[in-house]
Amino acid sequence: MIKISKKYKYANGTAVPVARSQEEARKYLVDKMGATKYGVIWDGAREVIRFELHGLVAQFKVPIAPNEKERRRLWRCVILHIKSMWESIRNEMASIEQILLPWILLPDGQTVGEVLPNQISRAAIEERIPELLPSLTGTRTGGKDLE
Repeated sequence: MIKISKKYKYANGTAVPVARSQEEARKYLVDKMGATKYGVIWDGAREVIRFELHGLVAQFKVPIAPNEKERRRLWRCVILHIKSMWESIRNEMASIEQILLPWILLPDGQTVGEVLPNQISRAAIEERIPELLPSLTGTRTGGKDLE
């Protein structure tokens, strides 16, 4: 897993109450994006936003914060994420399916984003990932060029 510097924290020191951020999330997902179902649940380890959009069930997990200040900050991060998704879809940078892909809920309760990284890592180790710039003889598949 890639390590990211934690020096800068988005929305550090925000005074926006969690309930207001949760309502803003609902408005974006339901009113603007068209989610037909929406809810925030607590599973004992984190808060989970779950929603249904165009037949896809997706969820975001918000870690349990050590204090209310950090919880408010994390919920502002959720809002930033939802707004960026909405703008990408609205400006035709990506489809709803492409944007939601990592968050789509699978039948076993995991998301695509929780399952796929291990499969990608295995494919890379086994050299089943295409080269960034394939050779002129073809695209690399299974470690061999096609001719």
